[in-house]
Formats: sequence, C-alpha cells, structure tokens
Amino acid sequence: EGETFAIIKYFDTADTAQFIIYPSYEEVEPTDTMDTIDDIEAVELFEPIVNIYPNPAENEINIDYSLITSGKVSIEIVDIAGRSVRSLNVGLVQSNIIHTEQIKLTNISQGMYMMNLYLDNYKYSSNKFIVNK
Repeated sequence: EGETFAIIKYFDTADTAQFIIYPSYEEVEPTDTMDTIDDIEAVELFEPIVNIYPNPAENEINIDYSLITSGKVSIEIVDIAGRSVRSLNVGLVQSNIIHTEQIKLTNISQGMYMMNLYLDNYKYSSNKFIVNK
C-alpha cells in the first residue's frame, strides 16, 4: 500500500543529539530547517504493527497495535469519501507493548472504511476494513 517514509525529529543540546523515527505513509518534503545528517551509518525503518479484527466487522472492531516510540495516539475512522465517522483520542501510549482499542460501529452503515492511527499528529498507519450489517 505504498512506500514507508520517515519523519525524523532532531533535538540538539550541548552535547546530545537524538533521532526519533516515525513511520508514515505520507511523503515529507525537506525544509530549510532540516540539517544534513552524516553521522548515521544506517537507519532501519519498521512497518507499523497494526491488526484490525474482525474484518469484516458487524458491531465493533478491535485494533491491536505496537509503536516503535511512545507518544500521543488518536484513531479516526473515515468512510470511502474521506468523511470522519468516528474518532478516539487514546492519549499517551508506551512503545514496544501491544495495545488494543475497541471501537463500536453503532450508527455506521455497511461499507468499506479506513482506520487511521495517528502518533503525535502524524499518520502512523492506515488500514482498510469492511462493515457488514
């Protein structure tokens, strides 16, 4: 479903530099505030671990996910036209732990939907699922 891109946040203090990698399905254009990074030999990008079940769903979906970095998580369900039909602000979530969120599908019509999972306001994962009623 497309290539994986990374958004790298760079924090520089007196003697410290940190690089935090966020997988994303949205391409990010470089800006004049980004520095060239020569000291990194290799950066491995990880695909987000996200599982939606049951799929197709009837009354609710469960979303299992694990993050490579801790952060604020929110989930949005959008219909095929791109309209938001349900959202959930999960809050601060720890990395390297499998989390499960349950979303009720009441008042959601039969059809195909996208579940967008956001980490610190960046789209971390986008997954299709079907609602059968």
